Parts: sequence; structure tokens; C-alpha cells
Amino acid sequence: MTLGESVPCAANHVVHAFGRVSSCKSGRPAKSPTSLTTLTWFEEHEPLLANAGAAEFVPAYNERAKAAGFPYPHAEYQAAAEYAAWQILAAAAAGAGKLDEAAMAEWLRANTVQTVLGLRDFEGKFNAGKASTKLKQVQDNQWVTVFPADLRPPGRRSTLPEGRPAAGLSGGAKLH
Repeated sequence: MTLGESVPCAANHVVHAFGRVSSCKSGRPAKSPTSLTTLTWFEEHEPLLANAGAAEFVPAYNERAKAAGFPYPHAEYQAAAEYAAWQILAAAAAGAGKLDEAAMAEWLRANTVQTVLGLRDFEGKFNAGKASTKLKQVQDNQWVTVFPADLRPPGRRSTLPEGRPAAGLSGGAKLH
């Protein structure tokens, strides 16, 4: 594996290797992973657990995923994105005061919505709002958000190379 090479991983993830790499199996990090890194929008750790609805979403998802026999029964960004879509839909219906597509769209263009992914707005190209992509990395056999730094759990740091540009993330900001 070479610096920057991508390897496929379960659950539709593509893992980018920065440095030495271990494998990923069934969506879970390997036993002794080092520097597995990929994109994320939500992980079940502080400060992301403080986002709107996370306190209810995470335990409910984890309980149901475990009961269903999922190989990785933990809330992660794909499940959180679907939950956020329902939060946005509910906010738009409540804000518009009715289930009317045009009225809900108008309300969303004029307002922001607090979601499990954080604050969402619908400005810009494709109503996408500002960039909110984050990087996560396996540390101590757990996924940990490492970029941007203010979303890292307490006591964690990035093990990515110093000064590496985060192309496409927050205007190409540096990772450290």
C-alpha cells in the first residue's frame, strides 16, 4: 500500500491510506488499524453527540442494528444522513404549516435546520449549503473524527501528515 492509495471497505466506504494500512472487515476497523482515513458527516462521539436529535437517534439505531444482526451495529454517517433527511422534512412541514412541496421548499430556502449532522442550510449550488465534510480515522479500534480539529473528541489528535491540504474540505484547509 502506498501513500494516498485507496482501498475498498465494507458499507460502501472507500478508505484512503495515509502511511501504513490495515484492512477493514464487515464495516468495522481491523484489530490493529493504523491511519485508516475516510470521509464522514457524523460519528457517535462528542462533540457530534451534542447535535440535534443525536441523543435519541444513536441509542435507538444501535439497539435496532444489534437486534437485526448488523456486523457493525453503531450509528455512522450514512444512517445519520437518512435520519437528518427526516428531520429536515419534518421541519419543513412544520415551518410551512402544511404538506405542500412548494411551500416547504420556500421555507427551507429561507431557514436553517438543526439536524443530527449539525446546522443545515439550503443556499448555494444544488441547495447544498456550506461544505460540511469531515475526515475520520481509526484510532484504538474506533472511528474518530479528526478534521476539522474542533470536532475531534477530547484527547484525540490526527495522525495524518502535517500540513497535508484537505482538498475539497472547507476551502482546502490544512489538516493540522
